[in-house]
Formats: sequence, C-alpha cells, structure tokens
Amino acid sequence: MKKAFSVFTMLTLFFALAISANASTSLASLKGTYNFQVIGVQNEYGYYKPNSNTFVIISNGKCPAKTTCLWGAVEKLTVGTISFNGAGKATFLSVASYNEGTGGPVKGTVWPYSVSGFNGYLGPAGNGAALSLGSFNSGNVATVVLFLTTDTVPSTGIATLQ
Repeated sequence: MKKAFSVFTMLTLFFALAISANASTSLASLKGTYNFQVIGVQNEYGYYKPNSNTFVIISNGKCPAKTTCLWGAVEKLTVGTISFNGAGKATFLSVASYNEGTGGPVKGTVWPYSVSGFNGYLGPAGNGAALSLGSFNSGNVATVVLFLTTDTVPSTGIATLQ
C-alpha cells in the first residue's frame, strides 16, 4: 500500500511539474491554422413546412393562414479555418454559416488576438470571442481552443490545430 501511494505521489508531482512547465503562454501559444466550429441557439418565431423538418423563420411576425406558428430553438452554426500568426493577428481563411450562422467575420477578415495565461480574446472589443487555450504540443502551441462569443446571442465553439 505504501509503495502504491509513493508511486501515486511521484506521478502527481511529475504531472504538476509538467503542467507548470507549460504554464507560460504568449501570443505564440496560438500559431498555425485551426479548424473551428461555433454554435449558438436562438429562439425564433416560425413554423415547420408540411412533410418536412425545415423550420421557416417569420421575420414580419405574421403567421401564414392555416399554419400553426410557434417559438422554436434554432441552432446557428459557423465553421471554417482561421490562421493565427503567433504575433497577435488572426486571419479567417474560410467561413461557412448554416441557419444564418452565428454572425461574425467573413473570409479574409483579419482580427487581433491577445493571450494571457491560458485565456485570450479574439476580435475587436465587444464583437469577438473569449478564448480558453488547452492541450499544448511540444512547441507550447495550443492544439485545442474553446470559444465563447461576446455578442447578444452567446455561442460556444472549439478550434483544433491542423
């Protein structure tokens, strides 16, 4: 039992040291091309097309005759690739939106980014995403980044290093 506890203690100490060795992050901790997806859910007023799972959003608030309208949760998805240069600039290489997407940039947009510890921010103030960096490779570059948008319809997402 003492031997198992000693091994457990040594492994815990080893992992704590390994984590603290990777604790220093910087702008260079985000470098390379990442695949991303961001999803949000927004309540929309509309109806389902007959014989279909397609939800039609009504923008004028008037339900068509002989149709039952309701409020429904609609998933809005944006996917693409983004390149971080390791020096504070991120370029969107591709962007595709589904169900009107989650808003945000289009292909070719360049946004600033910052990193402090394991957290960061992408985009202009109030119109971007909070970042949480994780799973670093041997070059101390984050291989996984979590997103939380800061707009009026909060969305979450993930990016993985290619």
